[in-house]
Amino acid sequence: MIAPLIVGREACSAPSIYRRQGDNGRGRVSLNGRSRQSISAVDETGAQDAMREQAPPVPIGLGRFTDGRRRCARLASMAEARLLFQAGDTAEEAGDFSSAKLAFERGAALNDDNCWLRLGYLYDVGRGVETDKLEAMRCYRRAWRRRNTAAANNIAILYRERGAYRLMVRWFERAAGEGDGGAYLDLAKCYRDGVGVGMSPEATTRCLAAAMSSQFISEDERQEAAAMMAVLRPRLA
Repeated sequence: MIAPLIVGREACSAPSIYRRQGDNGRGRVSLNGRSRQSISAVDETGAQDAMREQAPPVPIGLGRFTDGRRRCARLASMAEARLLFQAGDTAEEAGDFSSAKLAFERGAALNDDNCWLRLGYLYDVGRGVETDKLEAMRCYRRAWRRRNTAAANNIAILYRERGAYRLMVRWFERAAGEGDGGAYLDLAKCYRDGVGVGMSPEATTRCLAAAMSSQFISEDERQEAAAMMAVLRPRLA
């Protein structure tokens, strides 16, 4: 992940302002499971086998060489995305939101999840662009494809803003399933208050325990979870 500003939960030594946490603004296509069949399927297979027989043999080591080139290209793409993220982050911190948006868009085109996350955040809160919750949702979902838990949390917040509490809980659960302690804390509040799920002191306790034991949680969130646990435990005794 990219340092020093990590916007996912893979390295959460400090809370990310790009994970929105509530009203205070904290922030294959398949063919029915089988391949397509036709009357000529056997003939097509036979023709393909014949073409393979006629094709010249692949020189020894060429496949490994091709794999190496692909790996080098992938690493180069990752390095470029990292530089674009850093450029966008610097521009955003300086208040140059148009340059930040451009850098994040270019990084997102390279399938960088953090760039997708930050681009979504610009649309989410209207930094340098008109607020567009649908576009923010699209960007967050693209970030989630690479299991960016901050994106999952932000999707949950967007659903909360819509009043879609069951979907909110589902996305908090997805983030928690990746080990996100902050998401466990949010789930604990849902079970405590009966929002999107039934009230359950037992489930609240389990979520709080998971939050406090998680490596991927800010110190403020850990303290909040501990305070909630201290209030809840006497009621369960």
